[in-house]
Amino acid sequence: MMPPSLPPARRAALCVNNTNQLLAEIGKKHGKSVAQVVLRWLTRRGVIAIPKSVRVERMHENFNVFDFQLPDGQMAQIATLDTGSSLFSGHHAPEWSPGSQGAAWTPDTPALERPGRSQSPVITASHTSLMDTPRASWRNTTHDWAGTVDLDHLECIRQRPAAFAPGGTLHLILEVVAYVADEAESGHGGLCHITLYPDGSVAVADNGRGTDTRLDEHGCIVKKPVMATKDLRFFDDPDAPFLPDTHIRRGMSVVAALSTWLIHTNRRLNGSWTQRYEHGVPTADLRPVADDLTTGTTVHFLPDESMRTVSSTMFEDLARLTRAWQHLSIEIDDRRGM
Repeated sequence: MMPPSLPPARRAALCVNNTNQLLAEIGKKHGKSVAQVVLRWLTRRGVIAIPKSVRVERMHENFNVFDFQLPDGQMAQIATLDTGSSLFSGHHAPEWSPGSQGAAWTPDTPALERPGRSQSPVITASHTSLMDTPRASWRNTTHDWAGTVDLDHLECIRQRPAAFAPGGTLHLILEVVAYVADEAESGHGGLCHITLYPDGSVAVADNGRGTDTRLDEHGCIVKKPVMATKDLRFFDDPDAPFLPDTHIRRGMSVVAALSTWLIHTNRRLNGSWTQRYEHGVPTADLRPVADDLTTGTTVHFLPDESMRTVSSTMFEDLARLTRAWQHLSIEIDDRRGM
């Protein structure tokens, strides 16, 4: 099930087969096969599994393991099937032989703290959906998948901040929450947590599906460019909907363009990533983060100084305006000490 050089398995074998009673019972609870349960167990532990099959239906089955979660109790039960012996011989991974530093690793050790692992987990096709068509041909719903950063678009926003974010920070928060509301309206998530920090920054977190993230035809990780390109539904539409503050909705790129920095953390069933932006321009590539068994998005941003509104009524204004999204359960945590 796994290459011998990977430390997480300590080259040990799971004593499993398609009739294993424990795995069959766990699979029945999730509507999954024994093989799918084992693959989910491996991927949750940070192991890059490379299953082999020549049957198309089995290949599809091997990819469909990210739509369910194994709770900690089941993870521990499966770990008891470890025989402590290796299925491989003649391999070249001496640093993981018994008695070496690898022996200090245990199945409960967090993925990013395991000896020999880099601080950035490897992203492969086993972590996310692999697209077999060019990115330019992907279906666009809210943003243009073929784009990455639209500098002209971002500069247009920065040149007219009052036009795109009347009301400053309050409007920027509503632009972000509107996406949370979209997700809840489509039947996903429904919880939103807004945190107001003393430095003027704001974090908006939700429990939706997370921003769409895929592998392109070259195997490169691609996140829908929600921060650095325009929302095709709203930005150029004279009849775009209004936000609860009675100003027109323009999209997330307004928030990114008018923020000194913005950190977008995105958790999906097929992986988790974070990325930092400055005035809408990414300053680094997507960085994988450890899976915490949740899905959703956190947008933490510091509005430009000209956008920051020091208001003692911010909490009350937010509470009042966000009531317009009746299908959202919103919590506001004001840490500003005002």
